[in-house]
Amino acid sequence: MNNNTFSWFTRFAAFLFFLLVSTGCVNKTNKPVPWDYKDNDIIGLKSQPDKKILIDIYLDATSSMEGYANPKTHYADFLSDVDAIARNSFGTTNVDLYKFGSKIRPINRSEFLSASKFQTGFYKEKGIFEDTCIDNVVDSTNVSGLSIVITDLFQKSQDVTGIVSKIKSRCFDQGIDVGLLCINSQFRGTIYDGYDAPYQFSSKEEDETSYRPFYALVFGKHDNIDKLFKLLRSKPYMKGEHFLIISPFIVKSFDARLIPDMKNDFQFTSATDNSQKNDVYYRLKNKKNKNYITVPLVIKYLPKDYSAIFSHDLEIVAYRRKGVKDSILINNVKIDSLPVFHGDSIKTKLGITIPSEKDWYSYKIYLKIPEIGGLMPPLWVDSLSSVNPSQVHDANKTLNLKEFVEGLLQANLSHQQPSIAKIYFTFERKN
Repeated sequence: MNNNTFSWFTRFAAFLFFLLVSTGCVNKTNKPVPWDYKDNDIIGLKSQPDKKILIDIYLDATSSMEGYANPKTHYADFLSDVDAIARNSFGTTNVDLYKFGSKIRPINRSEFLSASKFQTGFYKEKGIFEDTCIDNVVDSTNVSGLSIVITDLFQKSQDVTGIVSKIKSRCFDQGIDVGLLCINSQFRGTIYDGYDAPYQFSSKEEDETSYRPFYALVFGKHDNIDKLFKLLRSKPYMKGEHFLIISPFIVKSFDARLIPDMKNDFQFTSATDNSQKNDVYYRLKNKKNKNYITVPLVIKYLPKDYSAIFSHDLEIVAYRRKGVKDSILINNVKIDSLPVFHGDSIKTKLGITIPSEKDWYSYKIYLKIPEIGGLMPPLWVDSLSSVNPSQVHDANKTLNLKEFVEGLLQANLSHQQPSIAKIYFTFERKN
């Protein structure tokens, strides 16, 4: 072989090797491309309460609210506090006030604060006091700011579905969260809830269990609702954790890790960063050549304040990349055992069906709340709800409160299933 032939052959071999490497045919360069290691799809975008905001406050002016009208009630305290907080605690703020019932009418601050006084006529305005049309208020709310609807949530059963549907389209489908807080207050008046209503009811000053609840239904950005709740939480009449924020994001932070050891079919190998945001590389030991293996999984999470209770029946949504190929949705990864909860942590096992072909495999796995029945109302909702309050049974409870909150939670789930955590891992099948 002459020198020119040898030189040509050398250059051709180098070119061929480069081609093999660049096209992924050499296994050492065939590792999957990185995922987008961001947590926004689990915890939402990081933000702060607005420093300039428009706040609307709507006050129910129907007959069922008149029993709260007393300057020495928690209702009076709340109206004063929510007005002051709206004006003084959100930076540059414009506050618009309304009364509502059969229709909505703007009011001034003096008229708003007069609603807690005796016999002002606030709850007797013709064309307003006759009916509680919360759905009209939902349509009128300013979803770019913060809207606070103060009401006893008096709704007939047939009203609940329509109102929930309105809130879903107006709020959840637009990326707006919904808050609900309850205040138990002294009450003396007529209750219109229930199938045997109306009936007279008077709470006892010394017995707070006899107080009647009213509610603030709040629409807006999560951080603004959270700030409002934290400001109200310290008030002396806010006894108990009667707060709820309904959102597609229910955790502040999370850490989900596989826990392999020398006895596992999975074992740790090199990794640039052993955190949940980056792939952890494993050696697939699997000496018995199993088709299915399980690996212990520990999830630590910090729930968002005021979030709903979530079901323990978590669902797996898994994506896999084989070599340098694009990711695909797969169904052969699952939670192998029911999760064991310990407050803010979950211990379980992840079951993995081992691919048959030799290659690198990379996974991104979400642990999601089930779409049906995955979120449940806090216990206080159940304790204040009744399917038929009457003078002799559940007299001071709220008609269909649980049904209403369950409807909101399901509407939220149908828009977007919240996730508790996600985990990444990569391994190479060599045999």
